[in-house]
Amino acid sequence: MSSAAGTSGSKLRAITGGQEGLGTGRSLHVFVVDDQRTNRRLVSKLASGLRSGVEVHEFEGPQDAVDAAATTTPDLVITDYRMPEMTGAELIRQLRQWHACDQTPMIVVTAYNEQSFRYDALRAGATDFLISPVDHEEFKARAGNLLTLRFQQRILQRRASMLKARLKNRSRLQREELRHSEDKSRLVMNTVPAMVSAFDRSGHCVYINNRQGVFLGVDPEMVTEQPMEAVFDADYAAKHRALNDLVVARNEPIEDIEETLVDAHGVEYFFLTTKAPLNDTADDVSSIVTVSVDISERKKLEERLWHEAHYDALTGLPNRKLLEQQLARWLGTDGNGSPGLAVFYLDLDGFKHINDAYGHGVGDEVLQATAERLSDWAVPCDMLARLGGDEFICVIRDAPETRQVDYLAQNLMDALDEPVKATGLTFQIRGSIGIALRAAATSAPASLLANANAALYRAKAKGRHCWAYYKPELTEQAQRRIQIEAALRHALESDPGQLALALQPVRDLTTSELVAYEALVRWQHPDEGFVPPNEFIPLAEATGLIRVLGAQMLEASGRWMMAHAEPDSRQQIAINISPAEIASSDFEERCRTILARTGLPAHRLELEITENGLMDQDRETLERLESLRRDGITIAIDDFGTGYSSLQYIKALPADRLKMDRAFIAGISRDPDNRAIVAATVAIADHFGLEVVGEGVEDPEDAATLKELGLDRVQGYLYGYPQIVGSFDDA
Repeated sequence: MSSAAGTSGSKLRAITGGQEGLGTGRSLHVFVVDDQRTNRRLVSKLASGLRSGVEVHEFEGPQDAVDAAATTTPDLVITDYRMPEMTGAELIRQLRQWHACDQTPMIVVTAYNEQSFRYDALRAGATDFLISPVDHEEFKARAGNLLTLRFQQRILQRRASMLKARLKNRSRLQREELRHSEDKSRLVMNTVPAMVSAFDRSGHCVYINNRQGVFLGVDPEMVTEQPMEAVFDADYAAKHRALNDLVVARNEPIEDIEETLVDAHGVEYFFLTTKAPLNDTADDVSSIVTVSVDISERKKLEERLWHEAHYDALTGLPNRKLLEQQLARWLGTDGNGSPGLAVFYLDLDGFKHINDAYGHGVGDEVLQATAERLSDWAVPCDMLARLGGDEFICVIRDAPETRQVDYLAQNLMDALDEPVKATGLTFQIRGSIGIALRAAATSAPASLLANANAALYRAKAKGRHCWAYYKPELTEQAQRRIQIEAALRHALESDPGQLALALQPVRDLTTSELVAYEALVRWQHPDEGFVPPNEFIPLAEATGLIRVLGAQMLEASGRWMMAHAEPDSRQQIAINISPAEIASSDFEERCRTILARTGLPAHRLELEITENGLMDQDRETLERLESLRRDGITIAIDDFGTGYSSLQYIKALPADRLKMDRAFIAGISRDPDNRAIVAATVAIADHFGLEVVGEGVEDPEDAATLKELGLDRVQGYLYGYPQIVGSFDDA
């Protein structure tokens, strides 16, 4: 069994689908190109059963297929898109360079979500494509049709060659035989799945096949010798007379003409049309043959793929890609686009809580309802898009002066004031908005969106449910955040010596005994020096680096305590924990692992979490904390009194200790209101068996007042400043 040649080491084999001849001088050769052996064998098996006389050639590498095409011309190529050596599109481009392969049908196999690969393949010259995994019936239908079309094409080519040779070299008897052959060709062309017609140089009909006649609603025999205008409508006739004249003038085919045609019932179809000259014995053009293949389904698929690539599947709004394309047109490449263009970057406040509490299904319905609400906005924008998540963009091309932009922003926020209904539930949605106005020097859509996003961060920092305008310094702040994030990531992953462990003493208020240390992190950047915690801690929480930072902090604290404290000491080390840390499912196990590795007993570890951070946790997270308490770890509510400030929640929270915020401690000896608040807290905490710690104690009179009120522990500059005891890699 013969097979196409391949390079050394290639994986190639030929599979013959049957022994029956095709009557065309050779078998039909099908190339199957795929670097995955399983896929290649499956497609080869399907291809071998398409019809008799099919010879399938398998290629593991695309270059092997290119080399083989030099000696064996394929009649159908089926190739995967993703391959190490070259893509399916690149393979098609190389094959199309061979004259013998310029008409060969080629199918590309891609995954459903790889729209860009399909466009690339179509531009390279792909005839059709299949979605992976390949549906067997769809493969048989699509590949079988293309192989049949190729088979008929070869017959036509052979018949045309015979016709040309006989016109030049044979006698009248041979010309009679030729006419008989033409009759056979007409019979064949009536079975081709395409519309075929031939008109002479004067524009009179020589032939149309049955498919063309059915499409037009005419009898093919009755329109013979009729002018083109009597067969087609006036627009089609005028267009195709001009194209036919061009074929005659060049004596060359014209290919890939996309056109829309209306059938006898008024239904519109898309066709891919090719025109070719038919020469007489003197090699002059006697007729022009037109072949039109129906590509309506392919066009519909292309339109669907384009829509999927440019519109959000959930809300139906334009996505980022289409938004940036439209912004580029409005901004203008010459800088003279819409001068008053304004971008409103809208983010829903607290949307994550809806997803967490009710699931993403309800969250999606809320987003859909929000999109409808914004689409019905009283002041319509020129474009409304969804970037993803709960982020929406509204663009106004001709925004008025700032005072009126404020009005539009308020109007946009008011659009969300009415409650949103989803799955029988009612939600009150609020939003924050960042506004970027087109500056004279701003012509890049990405820059304008980045500016609006920076303004959105500023609005959130102001307290949410408001709007803020972009200012140049916001870009500097954003760049600073990016730089700090990269530097912090480097320190955590590659240079923990930059991070240091600092300890502040906590003392028993009655005995002044040292009972604990609060562990704090300090960052000494090699170039910038000391980086304040209030700059990098929030950034670590926002980027997820807080989990790594918290784990390293716990490990460094445990190592230090075991190296410097007495073996039988009950002194504790208190570590601040971010809400993002305890919300992670592996937090509980991570704590136990680090305690086991450092040898620190569980009863000597205290985890501090802010009041707001603890109240925001779900029941599963609170149960994890309760499990750690059962291990002996102490849980403290930090900054107590600054959050929900509702003492009724104390009994529901897994806590052992309350740390009163410094706002209630500083100057308490002179502030009767704060004394009353602290006294009430101590009384209720005592009822629930909780200790109370005073933070930020700096004044002896305040310390005396706290002692009178019955506080258990205190910390602050009066008792000791935080002291660095070592870096993370040597603490």
